[in-house]
Amino acid sequence: MATRKPLALVSGLFQEVNTPTDKLDFAGNTTTDLTEGSNLYYTNARVFSALSVSNSGTGYGSLAYSTVTGAFTYTVVTDTNIRGSLSVASGSGLTYNSGTGQFGTSAIPNSQLAFSSVTFGSTAVSLGGTSSTIAGLTSLTATTVTGSTNVISGAAGAANSITLGSTGIIFEGATADANKTTVNATDPTGTRSITFPDASGTLALLNSISVANSGTGFGSLSYDSNTGAITYSVVTEANVRGTLSASTTGTGYGALTYSSATGNYDFAVVTDANIRGSLSVAVASGLTYNSGTGVFGTSAIPNSQLANSSVQIGSTSVALGASTSTVAGLTSLTATTLYGGVFGAANSLYLDGTASALVFQGTTATVNTTKVVVTNPTANRTVTLQDATGTVALSANNLSFFASTTSAQLAGVLSDETGSGSAVFATSPSLTTPSLGVASATSVNKVTITAPATGSTLTIVDGKTLTASNTLAFAGTDGSTITFGVGGTVAYLGANNAFTGANTFTNATGQTFRQTSTQDGIILNGRAGGSSSFTSTLTPETLTANRTLTLPDETATLASQDFATAIAIALG
Repeated sequence: MATRKPLALVSGLFQEVNTPTDKLDFAGNTTTDLTEGSNLYYTNARVFSALSVSNSGTGYGSLAYSTVTGAFTYTVVTDTNIRGSLSVASGSGLTYNSGTGQFGTSAIPNSQLAFSSVTFGSTAVSLGGTSSTIAGLTSLTATTVTGSTNVISGAAGAANSITLGSTGIIFEGATADANKTTVNATDPTGTRSITFPDASGTLALLNSISVANSGTGFGSLSYDSNTGAITYSVVTEANVRGTLSASTTGTGYGALTYSSATGNYDFAVVTDANIRGSLSVAVASGLTYNSGTGVFGTSAIPNSQLANSSVQIGSTSVALGASTSTVAGLTSLTATTLYGGVFGAANSLYLDGTASALVFQGTTATVNTTKVVVTNPTANRTVTLQDATGTVALSANNLSFFASTTSAQLAGVLSDETGSGSAVFATSPSLTTPSLGVASATSVNKVTITAPATGSTLTIVDGKTLTASNTLAFAGTDGSTITFGVGGTVAYLGANNAFTGANTFTNATGQTFRQTSTQDGIILNGRAGGSSSFTSTLTPETLTANRTLTLPDETATLASQDFATAIAIALG
C-alpha cells in the first residue's frame, strides 16, 4: 500500500504532519505505551548480541568482542611480534637482538667486504692479518704528521661549516652565529649501526610526528612524542549505540571491515609477508635482504658505507682495496728482516735483524749471497767509507789486491822502516839485481868492504864482469883511465918495464908516445885505407952501444937502406 503521512488536528482542522519540520507531542507517553512490531525497541542486550567479530588469516594482532559489555578489544601488533620474525644471516658479521629489535655489527668477516686487504708495494696485508715483510717499495720518506681534537670542514665557525669533535657533529647553518645544530649519539651499550637510505628527504623527529583522526565517528588514534607510541582509543558503549561503521585509513597492511547485515567486524591481520615485503635495503649499502625469509645479510660493503675505509701508514693513506708502491711519513720502521727488491731475486738485498747482517744477492739469483756481518762491539764504533769508487779489501787479501804503491807511499804508512826512498826491509833482505845509491856495508856476499874515510866510486859498465884472481892494489893519478884489450899481461911502471908479448895497438888516430904531456911526441900510424893487413917492422941491428935516431923538423919519407946507398954512390 502507499505510504501516507500522519494527520494532526490543528485548530479544529486535520493537517498532514510535515515530518522534516513538525514534531509530534508524545509528552506523558513512553515506549511501553506502544506495542512492538517488527522494529524492536532498543536494548543494550539486543545490540550486544547482534554483533560479533572474527579474525582471518594467521599472524599478529587480533580483534575481540564481548556480547555482555558490547566492548571491542583490539590486540595490537607488539614489538616482540615484529622483532621475533626477523633474523640475520650466519657469518654475515651482523648481530640482531630479538628482544630489543636492534641490529648491529660484530666481527664482519673479510669475505663479506668488497675489499679486505691493503697492498704496500707488492705485499698484500689482509684486515686483521700481520705481515713481517714489506716488498715492492720504491721509496720511503719520513715527515711530520699533526693531529687535532676537531676536524673542521670549512673555516671554524663560518657559515655552512661542519665540525667533527668529541661532543658530536656540529652544523653551523647558513648563518654564522651562536645557534648550532649538534648531532650526537646516546652512549651505546653495544655495537650500533644506522643506515641512511639511498634517497633525499628530511629526517623526522619524535616530536615532529603526529597522528590525526579524519572524518566523523567513533574511536581515535593518539601519539606520544616521547615514546613514539601510537594508541588506539576503542569504541565505547555510547559510541556503539549510535551509528556503527568501520573504515580503514591510509595505505599499508591490516584492514578493518564491517558488515551492516550481520554486525560483524572483520580484521585482516598483518602477516610476516606483509612486514617483510615492506622492508628493503638501500642500493650500494652492502646489505642484502630476503623478503621471503626476512633475513638481512651483507655483500661487498663499499668503502663509502664504512666509517673507516682506509689505512694510514705515516702520512700515506691507502683505501681498502687500493695499493701503493710508496709509503711516506714514517718516523721508524721495525722488522726482523727488511728487503730491497724481491727476496732472492738478482741484485736484491736485505737487512737481517736476527744476525746483525746486510745480505747482498748479487747479479745472479742463486743460493750464494754476500753477507756483511759486524763483530759484537764492546763500545760504540763508527766505520766510514771513503768518498771514492772501488772494491773493498779483505783481511785475507795480499798487497797485490791493491793499486800499485810506490815506496814513498809505503814509507808514509810504515813506522819502523830504515833509510829513505825505495823501501828495503832491514833484516836479511834478498835483493835481485838491486840498483843501490849511496850505501853502507861491511861485506857483500862474503866480500869484505873497507869503508873509505869520505867516499869512493866503483863503476862497472853494464853487462861487464870484474874478476880478481889474486890480491891486487891499484894506485894512480886521479882521473886516469886504463883500457884493456882482449887479454894478456898488463905492463906497468917498475923494474921490468917491458912488453914481452906480440902486442898490436889499434887506434884510428895512431899511437902517440911523449915524454910528458907538454913535450913533442912520435905518432905511429898504420896505413889508412885498403884491405891488406901487412905491417912494417922496425928492427935494430946488433947494437954495440946506445943509439939515437933524431927525426928532423920537417915532413918527408924515410929512404930505405938501398936508396941511401945509391945516393951515397951517386954523390961519390
